Parts: sequence; C-alpha cells; structure tokens
Amino acid sequence: MTQSVNEQLGAQLREIRKAHKMTLHDIASKTGLSVSYLSDFERGEVGIRVSRLVQWCEALGYDVDIGLRVKK
Repeated sequence: MTQSVNEQLGAQLREIRKAHKMTLHDIASKTGLSVSYLSDFERGEVGIRVSRLVQWCEALGYDVDIGLRVKK
C-alpha cells in the first residue's frame, strides 16, 4: 500500500525533528501548535495548512519561502 502525501510529509518532518534532537513539545512551544496535532500530523492522520507547515519548518531552523511568483 502506498503512503498518502500527508503520511510521507509527516514521516519526513518526524525524521528531521528527531535528527535535530527535538521533541514534539519543543516544536509545540516554538509554533503554538498542540502536541496532539503535531503528533497526528506526523502519523499522517490529519492534513496541515501551508502556514502551519512554515511554522514547523522555521521551528526546525529552516527558512521557508513559499511566495508565488509570476512567470515571465
């Protein structure tokens, strides 16, 4: 069975979080998101808004630029 996009993204964020030796509590305190929501997302049980994904990435120390650009 193939993983959904949410499951794949959640698993990747879990791996990155663990590589940075951060807990869900660490991410929650930096983002204002609940530990239960973060946990549910890492397991692929819920989706995530782009704004929350940006918060999560920034808490992990990544700059995220998701601006829309007009092709010329």
